[in-house]
Amino acid sequence: MITKTKELSDYVIELQNGNGEAFEAIYNLTYQQAFFTALKVCKNEDDAQDVLQEAYIYLLEKYNDIKNPESFKSWFNMVVANKSKNLLRKNNPALFNDEDEQDLIISSIEDEEFGPSEKLEEKEFCSEIMKLIDNLNDEKRTVIILFYFNEMSIKQIAQALGTNENTVKSRLFQAKKDLRKSIEK
Repeated sequence: MITKTKELSDYVIELQNGNGEAFEAIYNLTYQQAFFTALKVCKNEDDAQDVLQEAYIYLLEKYNDIKNPESFKSWFNMVVANKSKNLLRKNNPALFNDEDEQDLIISSIEDEEFGPSEKLEEKEFCSEIMKLIDNLNDEKRTVIILFYFNEMSIKQIAQALGTNENTVKSRLFQAKKDLRKSIEK
């Protein structure tokens, strides 16, 4: 993971120094995770491809603005999350509204030992967990994917989704609660 971050950082610097081939290397290092994120958030392969196209175009437009190449992975994860959110918002304008005051009730949620992760040994179980995640509503599914799979912080997710940290914590808490109920069934 650290090697990939360092490698990405080096390629961003090369890209900023005019090496056009560095973009292809960045693309190759980021595509799989970016596609996974966009697909899980959008739940549609065509939409995920559109999100990635927009994300990589944005990267080509903004790579010179990246002040800290070491943070590129987080920055790009936020770009993909933002583009995914924008597509969801376009397709369903009622999503991601911050008028739900109930989200503000939960000001601090202790992180629980839960996470669909690579540590799950059985392929079947992983597949079932992914199906359960896919069944979550867009808001909950998005925070689960960004938090557990993209390893984004609550603050980064809030910034990417254009909401506050308490809303993200609430959605994460509710998503984990929903997943637990589904697993128990």
